[in-house]
Amino acid sequence: MNRFAGPPLARSSVRDILITRKRFIPVTQTPRPPPTSPQPARIRELDGIRGLAILLVLVCHYSAIVNVPSIPLIGTVCRLLDFSWSGVDLFFVLSGFLIGGILLDAKTSANYYRTFYARRAHRILPLYWLWTGLFFLGVWFASGSTKYEYREIFNNRIPYWTYPLFLQNFFQAGLRTFGCFWMSITWSLAVEEQFYLLFPSIVRRLDRRGLFVFLCVCIGMAPLCRLALQSLGYSIHGPFMLLPCRADSLALGVLVAMAKRDKNVWAKVVEHPGVQRFSMGFLLLGVALLVRWHPRAILNSVGFTLLALIYTCLLVVVLSDHSKICRWVFGRTFLPKLGTLTYGVYLFHYGLLHLAHVWILGSTAVIKDWPTLALSAATLALTLLLAEWSWRYFEGPLVQRGQRLYRYLQPNLKPMSPPDSANPEVLAIARG
Repeated sequence: MNRFAGPPLARSSVRDILITRKRFIPVTQTPRPPPTSPQPARIRELDGIRGLAILLVLVCHYSAIVNVPSIPLIGTVCRLLDFSWSGVDLFFVLSGFLIGGILLDAKTSANYYRTFYARRAHRILPLYWLWTGLFFLGVWFASGSTKYEYREIFNNRIPYWTYPLFLQNFFQAGLRTFGCFWMSITWSLAVEEQFYLLFPSIVRRLDRRGLFVFLCVCIGMAPLCRLALQSLGYSIHGPFMLLPCRADSLALGVLVAMAKRDKNVWAKVVEHPGVQRFSMGFLLLGVALLVRWHPRAILNSVGFTLLALIYTCLLVVVLSDHSKICRWVFGRTFLPKLGTLTYGVYLFHYGLLHLAHVWILGSTAVIKDWPTLALSAATLALTLLLAEWSWRYFEGPLVQRGQRLYRYLQPNLKPMSPPDSANPEVLAIARG
């Protein structure tokens, strides 16, 4: 027997030593790195796309009121910018991608419907109903005014009760009018809300293959719906404002979300250089065609679908391209910041623009000289300032409250892991 071996150890002592060794990591052993969180750059890029969309909308509405016949160059530039009306189509594609992705990730959640609708309500309804309340106040004020311009801002061409219920787009299409200036742009919010209402049940009930087929049918049926409305005499407002007619844009965004969640499919998209070149080429060609040529007959048939494909290519390029130019444009310029303010800017800008011109200059909104240009610029600055305050002190806290109180649960009623708040797409959709 070895004299230095010492007394034999009891079984309990051996067990304690083994447990101790499992509990404590030796100093020489490299600790396992913690799981990495999603990079914030991707969030900024999605905000950057949203910023581009609202920038296009602003360019469209401000360039449309420019009227300087003495300087033909200005008119030429405004005509070249005419395609900026398509910013709302980019909104639809991005919304399909973000909302579709959230619903796909939470498809098996035990509180799927409750959490989704509660969060959407926190994001959309408070500011929208506040803006609608100001509209009703404006209607009361305009009813006692003798100025025709005030009545145009707060007219009753669209029934008042449709605005709180997000049904105004049906009446705008049926009556062939955008309605009053204060609420005219809310037709796209109505389309979005109707999409939020219907699409969660479709994602919940269909498997992956069934959802893919359904989305392809939506893309194919949208041009037929637009042509049917055109044949009935609704060539402008109907094809532009109704959910079935704009389903192709939303469906293409959802298809990108599905592809991104399939590792094999997305790897082919990211790694295959042909996909990148085709997307970029189709994007540039589409922009060139939009600038030079977009007749109504083509738009109502396949034009809106091609437009949605152009913006889908932009989304794919931004999500898969890691070049410095892409990261700089959508992640380092003013676009991400503007993207965080999108909702407020979109709601405020058009009504405030027309109200400022009528209130201060006593005429409809037209940029024809230096005073009208200065007033329009000041109104835009006020819009951005109000949107910043709204996001910081009103929208942002409400979004955080919705994220805190309503979390998606697994079927066993446990919080989903990792927390859905860490998903950059969830953060991006929460901002807009």
